[in-house]
Amino acid sequence: MSDAELTCNVLDLERAARKAIADERLADYIAGGADDEVTLADNRDAFGAYWLRPRVLSGSDVTLSTTVLGEPVSLPFLIAPTGYHVLLHPDGELATARAAAKAGIPLILAWRAGRDLRDVAATGRGSRWFNVHLSRDTGRLRDRVLEAKACGFEALCLTVDSPVTGNRERDRRSGYTVAARTAAMEAAGFPIDGWSEPRPGATDLPTWDDVQRLAELTDLPVVVKGILDPRDAVQAIEHGASAIYVSNHGGRQLDGSVPAICALPEIASAVEGRAEIYIDGGIRRGSDVLKALALGARAVGIGRPVLWGLAIDGDEGVGRAIQFLADETRRAMLLAGQTNSSAVDPEVVTPTELRHRHPLRSQRWDRGLPDGP
Repeated sequence: MSDAELTCNVLDLERAARKAIADERLADYIAGGADDEVTLADNRDAFGAYWLRPRVLSGSDVTLSTTVLGEPVSLPFLIAPTGYHVLLHPDGELATARAAAKAGIPLILAWRAGRDLRDVAATGRGSRWFNVHLSRDTGRLRDRVLEAKACGFEALCLTVDSPVTGNRERDRRSGYTVAARTAAMEAAGFPIDGWSEPRPGATDLPTWDDVQRLAELTDLPVVVKGILDPRDAVQAIEHGASAIYVSNHGGRQLDGSVPAICALPEIASAVEGRAEIYIDGGIRRGSDVLKALALGARAVGIGRPVLWGLAIDGDEGVGRAIQFLADETRRAMLLAGQTNSSAVDPEVVTPTELRHRHPLRSQRWDRGLPDGP
């Protein structure tokens, strides 16, 4: 049997994909984080800061379907925005879109997608959101937003934690810089004119007023992604956000940032039900999903596992990643006595002080890297 056929979970998918990806630098780019990659490791380890306290004899099956931004979804999952899909599979985002539609969950198409908005929309049915970044080039941003709306995209996901790119030392050492990735895109037959992610100038950084203007540009709901402080969550709502997306960019921006799962409870308390809350960062098991739902998330974003699945087997591989997490979430909820993903009992999770004694270590340890502090 092949490595892919022997996979039992999304961590297995990563191991199989890293063998399958021809350019090791690309695999490292996907797996890596900023600086010492402390936050990258902590995103996983932090789930060990919470125990599950199961209830028994609930007498009912599990319902994973829910609603996100008022629309029904089959699972409490989102496909998080990630770029360079076409370097992992010729169909790129088209394959990812097909898998998301089949699973009945939203795809957040990255600004840096290798496939055009219209081509992704043409894949057929499915909920799609467009990921945007604030920029000095307001005309270009406006055009892309209006194009997304015309193509049937249902929401905007605004990333706010990237005024500059994080210090990706792993990529600098390997030589897999922006220029190298650009060359790889061109070699794969995907021209990138006008494709690069917008970056504000050093003297013209975005403000909350820019968020307000984006929210007023169309009637599409705006999801603000990259929130780690409850005060920013409140600010986002006051400036037109329909939902808060708790994220530290997968550990790829400010190293040493609070793990997303640890930021979630305070943000949920500050939001007080005024907006839906989503989260990504280190989610690799169904028990992680259950903990996030119990701590206040409406849905979880899946990033790297989608890319590993895509690299192995296109839309079928993405579907496998989604199915692994769906099956594990259903099992975890059933074992914990939770019957509805929209109404998980907050008391099913309890903090533990044993995190540093029993770290999960899934990312650094699996790659043979030194442990984080």
